[in-house]
Amino acid sequence: MSSTVESAPVDLEQRSPEPVRVVGRSSDLLITAAACVVVLVGLHPELLVTDSMPLGTDLVGHAVVAWFDSKNPLGFLPGSWSNDMFNGFPVNQLYPWLPSWLVGALSWFLPLSVAIKVGAAIPLVALPWAAWRAGSWAGLPRPLPVMLAVATVPFMFDTSCGSCGGTLYATTNGEYAFAWAMLFGVLALGAVDRLARTGRGGLLAAGLVTATAFSHPLPTLWLVVGIATIAIGREIWSRRDILAQFAIAAAIATLMSAMWWLPFAAYQDWMPKNPLVRAGGFETWLFPATAGWEIGISLLAVGGLVWAVRRRTWLLIAYAVGSTVAVAAFFRFADGGPFYSIRVLPFWQFGRWALAGVGFAWLVQGVVRRLRADRTRGTDPRIAPVVWLATATLVIGTTWGWWGVTTAPTSRTTGVGGVLGYATPVTFAEGAVRTTLSGFAARDDYAQLLAVQQLLRDVAQRNGCGTLMWDNGDVTQETGPVFGDPQVFWQSSIWTEGCITSADGVLVDSSMTAPGMAMTKSLVSQSVEPLLPERPTFTLDIALGAKRMQAMGVRYYLTQGGQPAADAAQTPLLALVAQAGPWQVWQVDKGVPAASLAALPAVFTPRLADSDWESVTNAYFTTENYNEMPLVQDGASQWPTASLRGLPTPSKVEPAGVSNIRYANGRVTFDVARTGSPVIVRVSDFPGWSVVGAEGPYRASPNYLVVVPTSTTVTLTKGRTTIDWLASAAGIAGLALLVGYGLYRRLQGDDDDASDIDDNASETEHDARLEDDAALEESETQTLEDQPDQEPASGPTTSLPQS
Repeated sequence: MSSTVESAPVDLEQRSPEPVRVVGRSSDLLITAAACVVVLVGLHPELLVTDSMPLGTDLVGHAVVAWFDSKNPLGFLPGSWSNDMFNGFPVNQLYPWLPSWLVGALSWFLPLSVAIKVGAAIPLVALPWAAWRAGSWAGLPRPLPVMLAVATVPFMFDTSCGSCGGTLYATTNGEYAFAWAMLFGVLALGAVDRLARTGRGGLLAAGLVTATAFSHPLPTLWLVVGIATIAIGREIWSRRDILAQFAIAAAIATLMSAMWWLPFAAYQDWMPKNPLVRAGGFETWLFPATAGWEIGISLLAVGGLVWAVRRRTWLLIAYAVGSTVAVAAFFRFADGGPFYSIRVLPFWQFGRWALAGVGFAWLVQGVVRRLRADRTRGTDPRIAPVVWLATATLVIGTTWGWWGVTTAPTSRTTGVGGVLGYATPVTFAEGAVRTTLSGFAARDDYAQLLAVQQLLRDVAQRNGCGTLMWDNGDVTQETGPVFGDPQVFWQSSIWTEGCITSADGVLVDSSMTAPGMAMTKSLVSQSVEPLLPERPTFTLDIALGAKRMQAMGVRYYLTQGGQPAADAAQTPLLALVAQAGPWQVWQVDKGVPAASLAALPAVFTPRLADSDWESVTNAYFTTENYNEMPLVQDGASQWPTASLRGLPTPSKVEPAGVSNIRYANGRVTFDVARTGSPVIVRVSDFPGWSVVGAEGPYRASPNYLVVVPTSTTVTLTKGRTTIDWLASAAGIAGLALLVGYGLYRRLQGDDDDASDIDDNASETEHDARLEDDAALEESETQTLEDQPDQEPASGPTTSLPQS
């Protein structure tokens, strides 16, 4: 039977000589740095700094938003707008803004192609450090903080899911915002645990929580679950001083985060629903490795969880709860729902690896102590993390082909490595990462891509600006998609300085115009990628496709020869305006931002809710009168009505005679020869549009605007809504509270938050050890068993030896 008695706070000098603590801290940092280096090696650092835009993944499209942010540093504010995709979308409003803004800031000093690759690599390389830092802030004894660091390494090299997030494979596949959110979220949980335990670091915790909230929704929800677990476990309401600090930090984080989350929540009905159903059984996703590895990892994780619960280490318990909630969500939304259910798996795997690392450290130190003749001696805390990291590096280096490769993997096929005389499969993910980071400049057809870019710049200068749609080519050919990535033309805005913009893009969840663009693309392209599943798609039909491109406001159509080009030459609505090699640019007749209507719009009755708008307008896409008679959500009383029972016969009207169109981000101005006749404005509708010189605007199919001019000059402007202003006010209030409270604490002489960013500020960087229970019965060495669960804010404590 043992007992523990808290003593008064003592100086660290009394527990461990300074040289010992310095050496211990240095060795932990050295092992953590080694883990970061292993991750960096997997990213091919020599490729990160090459001026070659990454290819084959969503990073191609995310580079466009980063480019926009580099030109518009305040574009993260609610109400911002960009024309670079879908004929306009609320940039940085329905997709988190911080990761792209950071990449945009990097591009002030680096080429954009380097900035996007470095911006994807930073959160991955820094995650082991973040795990170590969080463990230190949470008061975990050595070697657990550094054990958490090395435990992230196998998690980072998981290749079971390319679209989940958090890993090398998923991040280079485009999920770089998720990686930033994981980095901030891991740090935030450690900072919150320290705040709940000691009352210190409230401002830092608030800042990290806010950074997570600005980076990705799913890690933010995982973080909220973790914060709730820590707050309940540490019973923060029972200690008024800590409760006050916690409440202030929570208020700051909530107000600042509302700047993005409030519009995001308010405008959900303006996002295309994008349910994705997972393929395969649950065991394939939850336990992707071979049976032997999975059994070993699971047993270690169970051991780590038992240890964490017995010692009430709430950071680790929060990891466990987050994993459990993730698995529950994985099963709950298996067949669709508000998100792709496999996107929660990183939290399951991260928590499992973290707890497995704890279980491994507990096991190793217990075994080492029992093998010693003198069991009163402390166990070297470096043994477990070094063994783990060495083993992980050996396994990863073998499966990722870091040595002995006889057949290099590609982005689609597994390679072969010869290790110790044995043929070993090398994961295709290594080839995918290498191909992505090598970029377009490493391809043999890069010169042709440069020629196409110049072709579009020439067209922009000679024929003016507009929206571009293109033929993807036949991706079933053995040569693969054009330039290795059929979506390379997402970057047309970058090449033409925003003049020729893309008809579609990576942020399909950010504009209700995206479904209409996708359906039109399926009519004019030999192949399409299912960016929006469960939407109608069609086979190649250039004649009908030209009409729909006109209705969608697409001005330019790019072909690469073959059947689309031959059919385009026979289509009256298309005129060839430029050519370079196999590439042709066709101009779509009247594919302009504003055009007269030949018939009155049909008002859908009863009025369609925003949430039902897409399904009805998608069905209307196939009708004969789609171009000349748009459906509208509201309109004049004399306009014909439509319903689910049928459509009216078009009512002809004298055209307004639109001319002199001026088009910019969030603003369209045009002149008309006749007032009173409706005009369709082909910019994406979204809350905040207003008009001067006309009645309206009215939401029109597929997601455009109809106005009725009352003046010969009409101007539409995308402004900020009440929601946008409230969100901005909340963000400003949170920032003011953060700055004001920080200054108040400084004036009061409280430097706790000033030391939050100091690596030497952690209470746990001393000679504490993780020891097994048997050793605790025999040793006077300080252990976690000796440490009280809660430390007073005044400093660390120690305990009397056990009896």
